[in-house]
Amino acid sequence: MGQHTDYQLSGAREIVQTYPTYLKQAITKMLAKGAKVVISSPTPNNVWEGGRYAWGPGRFDYYSW
Repeated sequence: MGQHTDYQLSGAREIVQTYPTYLKQAITKMLAKGAKVVISSPTPNNVWEGGRYAWGPGRFDYYSW
């Protein structure tokens, strides 16, 4: 259903999906159960980190849009 990356962990193969793939899978399952889904962008990190205010969109904000 989406992009994925394979990696080895303790000899077992595990498929790791991308963030948007997991998001789409979750939404599809919730809608199938009749839920009303509202997607919000994740909470930003500390915008005062480093002693001054600096905000920009997070790397996951686009997927919520």
